[in-house]
Amino acid sequence: MIRLAVFDIDRTLIPSKLGHIAPKTAAAIRELRRRGIRTAIASGRMAHLIPDELRALGFDYYILSNGAYVTDGTGALLSQESVDPTLAERLIQEMCRRGLGLDVRYVGGMVPGNPKVDVREQMAAYWASQGVKFRPPTKNFQWYMQPLAGAQPISFDGCIPVEQQPEMMAMFPELDFLSVSEGPMCDINLKGISKATGIRRICERMGIPMEDTIAFGDDRNDLEMIREAGIGVAMGNAIDTVKEAADHVTDSCENQGVVKALRHFELID
Repeated sequence: MIRLAVFDIDRTLIPSKLGHIAPKTAAAIRELRRRGIRTAIASGRMAHLIPDELRALGFDYYILSNGAYVTDGTGALLSQESVDPTLAERLIQEMCRRGLGLDVRYVGGMVPGNPKVDVREQMAAYWASQGVKFRPPTKNFQWYMQPLAGAQPISFDGCIPVEQQPEMMAMFPELDFLSVSEGPMCDINLKGISKATGIRRICERMGIPMEDTIAFGDDRNDLEMIREAGIGVAMGNAIDTVKEAADHVTDSCENQGVVKALRHFELID
C-alpha cells in the first residue's frame, strides 16, 4: 500500500517550457493528500529555492540538496549531512584553479565558492543552449544567503565541462558528481547521500517500509530513489538510465505524466 509519494521538481512537476506546475498536476497532489497519502518534494534545490506555488500545495516533507538535508512541512530539520571542511576546501581550490564556477551550499544559505565565476550565468547559458528559458527570480527571491557562523557545507553546485568530469571524480572519490541532463552543470554531494537516503529518513519517521513509497523523477540525481522506492516512476522525458531503472515509464512532464501514472496505479481517480 502506497503511503508516501515523492516528487522531483524540474521536468517532473514543473515543465521546462511552462515554468509552472500544471493545474491538473497540482490537483493530483491535493487529491493524494485528501486520500491520506503523505507527499514529499525531493530536489537538488535548497529550501529557499522552492517555488511558492509548490509550497502552497502543503507537502509534508522536503528532501533538499539531493538528500543532504530533510525537513518536515514546517521547515523543522529532520536530518543533515555535512562535508568535512578540509574536503570542501580542496574542492574549492581545485575548481578555482580550473577557473570553474562553484556554489557552496549550507542548510541556511549558499555562497559563491569561486568569486571570479558566476554559476548563475553559466546555468542560464547552459539552459539557453538546450532551448530552455531560465526562470527569472520572483520579487522576493534571494539566490545567495549568508549561512550561520560556524556552519559546515552540505553540498555544492558546479559547472564542470563534461570532458573534465571523469578526472574530477577520480580526484574526489568521496563525492558524487551528478550531471544535470548529462551536461556541464553538476550537483555535488557526499558519496552515498542521495534522494533515496532522504526517503529512508522519512520512512523511519513515519514508521513505514520503503515498499510503501512511490517516487517520480527524470535525471541522474533521481536514479537511486527510482531504484529503491516501492514503485519508481520515470518521466517520459527522463534520461535513459532512469527509464531503465524504473518500474514504470509514464508520459512526459509536459503531457501530464505524473497525473497519468497516479491514475495507472489507482492512487487518484
